[in-house]
Amino acid sequence: HRGAWGIGADIDFTPGRAETDPYGQTHVHLSQTYKGVPVLDEEVIVHVLDDAGKATTTGEPRPIQPTDISSAVSSGEALAAVRTHIHANVLGELKEADLDAELTLVPNLDFVPQRLIHRVRLKSVPEGYTETYLKGGLTEFWVDAQTGEVWKSWSRNAPGIGTGRGAG
Repeated sequence: HRGAWGIGADIDFTPGRAETDPYGQTHVHLSQTYKGVPVLDEEVIVHVLDDAGKATTTGEPRPIQPTDISSAVSSGEALAAVRTHIHANVLGELKEADLDAELTLVPNLDFVPQRLIHRVRLKSVPEGYTETYLKGGLTEFWVDAQTGEVWKSWSRNAPGIGTGRGAG
């Protein structure tokens, strides 16, 4: 499909989960990458229809503007920025094991321009954290990979309402 989608060698896919439905069709989830860096929440699903390998897809790759994927900020510095950000808002001890960081490319979306970030996720809420936005469990922080600034943060478990791509 690379030619049909008009994508170059910089865009690729990483296989994710595969599942077979009750009709015997296998559905393979492929996460989009750009120069090896995951593209935020972009996925194509390949539906293998028969043993001969006939397949269809759901979704298509998100266009990416050519960009440098080198980060001026290390993962460790991104984690430190999040620890500082959280400590400015709540009390409690946050350990390295409570956080997970991944260099990620945010594509051009309706609400944000394309940007390279460290996607930092809080895996568990340590004792002493009473702030509402940390009670939901997995909380996410976007740290700008060039400046080290905590750019966005929210609870991924909080209910929300939206329109457009991904809402529903």
